[in-house]
Amino acid sequence: MCGVRILSEMGKDCMVQNPWPGSKVQIVRNGKLAETVSGERFTLKTQIGEGCELHPVQN
Repeated sequence: MCGVRILSEMGKDCMVQNPWPGSKVQIVRNGKLAETVSGERFTLKTQIGEGCELHPVQN
């Protein structure tokens, strides 16, 4: 499955344009399932050094 990886160097908010328009996005933080988000754009609150992966939610 394709995904997007983000590494937070500064621990600030990260605004993301949904790479899969019309689909929900599953967020994985430091290897653990976290929240599901939706919309054309969304903002992730991050911590310093946190790794986030984004994956499309399969309908």
